[in-house]
Amino acid sequence: MLQPDQSTLRIIELLARRVRPAFEELLPRGERVVAAVSGGADSLALLWLLRHFNCDVIVAHINHDLRGAESDGDEAFVVELCRQFELPVVVRRVELAAAGSMETAARSARYKALVDVAGAQRCTRVATGHTANDQLETVLLNWLRGAGIAGLRGMEPVRELAPDVLLVRPMLPLTREDTMAICNAAQWAWREDSSNQSTLHRRNRVRHELLPSLRNVMNGDEALEQLARQTVYACDIWRADLELLDDLAREKTAAITLREEATPAAHLLVLDGLQFRKLPLSMQRRVLRRAAEQVSGTKYFEGAGEVGREKIETTRRQVLSDGRRAVWQWTRNLWVEWTGAAAGNRIRVRRVNDEVLSTS
Repeated sequence: MLQPDQSTLRIIELLARRVRPAFEELLPRGERVVAAVSGGADSLALLWLLRHFNCDVIVAHINHDLRGAESDGDEAFVVELCRQFELPVVVRRVELAAAGSMETAARSARYKALVDVAGAQRCTRVATGHTANDQLETVLLNWLRGAGIAGLRGMEPVRELAPDVLLVRPMLPLTREDTMAICNAAQWAWREDSSNQSTLHRRNRVRHELLPSLRNVMNGDEALEQLARQTVYACDIWRADLELLDDLAREKTAAITLREEATPAAHLLVLDGLQFRKLPLSMQRRVLRRAAEQVSGTKYFEGAGEVGREKIETTRRQVLSDGRRAVWQWTRNLWVEWTGAAAGNRIRVRRVNDEVLSTS
């Protein structure tokens, strides 16, 4: 059991007022949680607060083995810390896929390992130490990638990792400076990941190049911390508004659906083009994206994935223009057809299974 001294308690109590609602909402009392602890300040502060709020916690350390002796040092550090404070710890070493982005492969392997740990320990929640700074970086990255409003929702405080495992981020109300303050007060040294200094990854470029420029514009670190906190608050608002719009899009899509056919080989959704034209501009875009998601089973965000705004806009304008029949291939196995007035003013959204494509 951790025994904080008085100075630690004073600092933590100040920060705990800000973060307590998130911990209480995301981490039900009496339920064991897997804490993803890398050895950095954010994850150590998460561990400290989990114990401060009397959570039943098991530590999981994922070793990607990307930095040789440094990765092994992180593992040894976390294991020793848990030994000192009699905390249960599970270490998993993961192998990364050879193809694609190393950053993406590492994240995918890390979450898979955390799900495995949660399953083995009969836990339904995995907690990570993502902070307000991470949220600010995520929103900026999404904006730079061309994401629309959906990208501005940032990281979800809670999302499904697997059918019976939730990923929770109770540290989002705190900044990186807050987590270092907690570690300093607890007299816990933390590990620095040398790869975080590399500018090969886009997130690191945002962190080390874009954010310092913002700091200069906003006159100091405190202003940037405030921006990070405001971003978390704004994401909460945008997320709630988007959930409402998504619900409306589902209702409107259902209301103008003329026919839906689903077989093992294909899925077809037919919409009333005349009723579609009566929808507000924003809802027209959402209904088209919703129809694509409904037949494909894939979530498409504006400016991300294979269904971007240009494909949406091209289709929408054709429907509104009384134009002749047109067909667009939105993805490898997803087609959208505007039949034109001669064939009943229909919007046909059709997905064909990969097996059918491979034999055609």
